[in-house]
Amino acid sequence: MIIEDGAQLKDLKNNACLGTHPRMVNSTINFVGENNLLIFEDNITFTNSTISFKGDNAVIYLSSNCFSYEMNMVIFSHSAAYVGQNNYFNEKLNVIISEGQNFILGNQCMFSFDIWIRNSDAHLIYDATNMQRINPSKSIVIGDHVWIGQHAMILKGSVIHSGSIVGAMSVLAGKTVKSNCSWAGNPAKRIQENIFWSGESVHSWTEPMTQHYSILPHQNFVFENDGQAMDMVAFDRKLLQAASVQDKARLPLTLAANKNKNRFYGA
Repeated sequence: MIIEDGAQLKDLKNNACLGTHPRMVNSTINFVGENNLLIFEDNITFTNSTISFKGDNAVIYLSSNCFSYEMNMVIFSHSAAYVGQNNYFNEKLNVIISEGQNFILGNQCMFSFDIWIRNSDAHLIYDATNMQRINPSKSIVIGDHVWIGQHAMILKGSVIHSGSIVGAMSVLAGKTVKSNCSWAGNPAKRIQENIFWSGESVHSWTEPMTQHYSILPHQNFVFENDGQAMDMVAFDRKLLQAASVQDKARLPLTLAANKNKNRFYGA
């Protein structure tokens, strides 16, 4: 057991942590199970957070962050999670990853209050005519520079490409959001295309600040097809087919090494 800053890394058993151990403030990382792998990059702080492995053979890769991680993440057997760099969490992000499926999150995303990400329904639903299950769990992918609004739910099978927005109190389930679009509602629907967002907060602005930002003189947050976008369906399939925890851990390293702006572009 490792104790740091009053927090606990509990019951490692036959599990492993690689990389630089994070600074932990009122936070816990807990292993219940075996053969799980947690990988840290440098410069990670957890605040009021819990990371829980509740099974075997799962992988979590956490990238460096200039902000503090604030999340409750639960991962079950044979699943994988990759969290990219410099994502902003406005209070806790809640993530549940189960039934061997995966969660991929890019860089520089912004999460408002009380957001849930779940890749399963947790319980079973069947077609009464043929007795076949109709609600399999599915992986979730969120690209770079995505803004998720307050009280939103991102559910199984959702793919949100870079530069997009999901509005407050939206429920996005099994939909693909292409780059630089806004979606909102329950169920979420496309509201607008060809938009982008910037992360400055207007709460304390005066009129001169409002005028200053009336036009943004760059297109840093506009994503395009440069022929180098990743096939995230194929990437997820490789994660699902990985024969070992070590193989499953190598794949997130390819995401971390990919610095192409348009890697999560989607049309």
